Amino acid sequence: MINEKLQKLCDKWEIDMKGDMLEDLDEILEVHKTIKNYVIYLVNECFPIWIDEADDDNKEVYIEYQLKFRNVVKDL
Repeated sequence: MINEKLQKLCDKWEIDMKGDMLEDLDEILEVHKTIKNYVIYLVNECFPIWIDEADDDNKEVYIEYQLKFRNVVKDL
């Protein structure tokens, strides 16, 4: 079962960014073993790239989401 805070954050991401962070949960778990490891991967590996490559309008949004996902890690 997905942590409620993480699910709400992923739902908000889907609305704002038009993407599903948990789209293929089986593959996520196969690669990362746990949801917590996956979120840590997003925060440390994916978000820095997305922030670096984003235009000025989206950069702040990615930074905010990175912080939100980082804060969810402690609840996982």
